[in-house]
Amino acid sequence: MPHALVTVLDPGGRQLLSTRTNAHGEYAATGLPEGYLSVVATLPGKQPAVRQRPLRRGDVVRADFLLRNREDVPGTGLTTAATAGR
Repeated sequence: MPHALVTVLDPGGRQLLSTRTNAHGEYAATGLPEGYLSVVATLPGKQPAVRQRPLRRGDVVRADFLLRNREDVPGTGLTTAATAGR
């Protein structure tokens, strides 16, 4: 999903960085500390999505998201979704 806001949080919930996805829905973050990090993707009108990932020195970690419309009801099969990732 283009222009989604991606925020990375440390284990204590402190924001480490915030960036937006590009026109292709891709994002990248560097210089993050080791540890268990939370990655949150948000976009107006969509439900936020969270991925938790452990990060060790030298790791490349991928966190993809499915952002659903706020009015979609899980389990109905009636969903409009977009992805943000990389």
